[in-house]
Amino acid sequence: MVHTRPFNAPASGAGNLGRVLAAGLLGSAIAAFPAHADLGQPGPFIAGWRLVTITRPNGTPFTARLFHPALAAGQDVPMDRSGAPYPAISFGHGFLQPVSRYQSTLEHLATHGFLVIASDSEGSLLPNHQNFANDLSLSLTFLEQVNTIPGTFLEGTLLSGVYGLCGHSMGGGAALLAAATDTRVDAVATLAAAETNPSSTAAAANIRAPLSLMAGSADTIVSATTTNAAMYSRARAPKQSPVIVGGWHCGFEDVSGFGCDSGPMTRNEQLLRTRRLLTEWFTLYLKGDQTSWRAVWGPESTGDAQVNREGDPGIAISPLNAVVDATHERTLTLRVLLTNSGPSARPAPLHRSQWPRLRRADRMDHRRSRDRSPGTRNIGRSRPAPHARPGLGVRAGLTPPHGPQRGGPRHTRVDDAHRPRLLPQRFQPRPGSRLLRLSRFLRGIRHRRAQRRL
Repeated sequence: MVHTRPFNAPASGAGNLGRVLAAGLLGSAIAAFPAHADLGQPGPFIAGWRLVTITRPNGTPFTARLFHPALAAGQDVPMDRSGAPYPAISFGHGFLQPVSRYQSTLEHLATHGFLVIASDSEGSLLPNHQNFANDLSLSLTFLEQVNTIPGTFLEGTLLSGVYGLCGHSMGGGAALLAAATDTRVDAVATLAAAETNPSSTAAAANIRAPLSLMAGSADTIVSATTTNAAMYSRARAPKQSPVIVGGWHCGFEDVSGFGCDSGPMTRNEQLLRTRRLLTEWFTLYLKGDQTSWRAVWGPESTGDAQVNREGDPGIAISPLNAVVDATHERTLTLRVLLTNSGPSARPAPLHRSQWPRLRRADRMDHRRSRDRSPGTRNIGRSRPAPHARPGLGVRAGLTPPHGPQRGGPRHTRVDDAHRPRLLPQRFQPRPGSRLLRLSRFLRGIRHRRAQRRL
């Protein structure tokens, strides 16, 4: 992979090459993604919801809540089709926790242009975890089917084949079970995912989609340092484990029920971070919006001191050469190696950006060496000598604006105000003419006089 651009590095001497650390240049390019809005705040859509009934292959039904962009807030309101088609996310609730306790988070995702379907099944004292995982996948199949039926409320609004899985506690474990076998899934994010039967920890090793395992450091029900860490160690890249400092197990819900824990972080603070992390993850991997890269993997991922992240993006980019050489105003070619360590092929767009002007220290006469900021003119009486500009000399009609000054010629940066001027065509001497020979003779005299003054 090659990325080229004109490289305006300061000159260091006639024929000399400016040497630039390739890693620093590459880091500037990778980090230069545009900034994005705070996705922890509500999105541009209004959230509505409705209750739907889904039938399993064996004929038994279960209900689910579908949250979607709407023309008005509330239940059974019309779908907002202005941003369609929308990616879909299937959400699993926690043990003995109704879907209504996650409503604010699910509505938040809907305001950002996602269809979120949350199954009500397996809410008993003896839930079947594998059946719950099957229901999560079946909920996505239901959306696929209704999307193609003319006249339905969902017709044509689903971004078919772009699906995510999410869940809290038991529902998080079920989401891992479903993701391990459902090849349609493009991204998974869990909230304090619990161990299940069959093992959700073992299933994490078979997930081919990007996986985010969110947890709370103060969780006394599902430990972030044991259960969540074990799932993370089994998972394959791209993977991430954001741990909310002070977060607790039931802090991922709108209200607490019987048997819940508590923690030092307020519920509102934890829910804000939860919504932000979920929306950034699904926006990046379901919508392909690369502006979220900064928040998920880039410089803004460490901006919140209350979130500790461990992660492996599965994509590594490194220069093939530690140092690259370039002269002033020449094209710099940087060869890089892009490595995908994840199990699936994924696009990795490289964004063109305004790379910073990289410069090396000027080589100046040690008797008058001064530190100068980029873009400043020469200091004192020193002037750039003709040979201080690679590629620009006194031949072919190029004339330096200043002759050598006392103190001798010095290597310095090129300033626009001191660039050699190209004479108009009618004043350029012809090769071999008397004028050209006279010009060279006088130039030699001036040079010898300057050398005697040193």
